Amino acid sequence: MVVDARIGGIATKAIIDTGGPGTIGNRALGAALARAHRTEAGAADEVTGTTLDVQTGEYTRVPTIALGGLSISGARITIGDMDIFRYWHMQDVPAVLIGMDLLGLNDAIIIDYRREELQVLLRHVSR
Repeated sequence: MVVDARIGGIATKAIIDTGGPGTIGNRALGAALARAHRTEAGAADEVTGTTLDVQTGEYTRVPTIALGGLSISGARITIGDMDIFRYWHMQDVPAVLIGMDLLGLNDAIIIDYRREELQVLLRHVSR
């Protein structure tokens, strides 16, 4: 499922990846964030694909991720030239695969493909 998102105010295509352990962004997103927010490359990171191929990127903190009414602050993602973005023809527009590291922060995620809806049940935190 692909949804419209904003990361630090930058229009971004977000792919909901319930099978991915981590969140990764493409180089177009990294370049847009660097221009808009003067972000710097983060620490080197490796991403292992489903075929066990290893690709490299930079693990870095990003500004707030907004998906509809949901905001995620303080997220760290890996930015890189990952094959999956070429496969989906998304290497030239800011794009991110949102993995379970961020999706798992919620109590429930419901994807209704027939209605083309993404529903999120937020986790209640006791204080």
